[in-house]
Amino acid sequence: MYVLNSSAYTSLGLQTAELIDQPGNYLITLEVFHQLHCLDYIRLAAYASHNHKHTHHEGESEWSKEKHLSHCVDYLRQVLMCHGDLTPISLVRRDGVAKGEPPYRPDFSIRHTCRRWEKIWEFAERGNTSGFGVA
Repeated sequence: MYVLNSSAYTSLGLQTAELIDQPGNYLITLEVFHQLHCLDYIRLAAYASHNHKHTHHEGESEWSKEKHLSHCVDYLRQVLMCHGDLTPISLVRRDGVAKGEPPYRPDFSIRHTCRRWEKIWEFAERGNTSGFGVA
């Protein structure tokens, strides 16, 4: 999380919450951490039957959980469509497949060009003056 002063806040053209205990300062976070939060929320929902104990959303109503889950699924759909990875995935022939099975499988060992996560984390930590965690 980041705390922005009035001039930084104004220059970004954002509409965000002013900190209650720090008038004139505004709180923001980075999209990547919201994206990871949503992925984790979907993961927890998918594996809820395995009785994973998590407390981050303890006390959240069923209605709120459903809205939150719908938001996260749609949000990640938008992120994927906006930042669609155009790396080609080759297909490998599968021998001896059962009737009705696809004769090809994707080869996911393709190299991708990625951002360096360590650099993102360092950037986020360096700028975090909020008193809240980075993510």
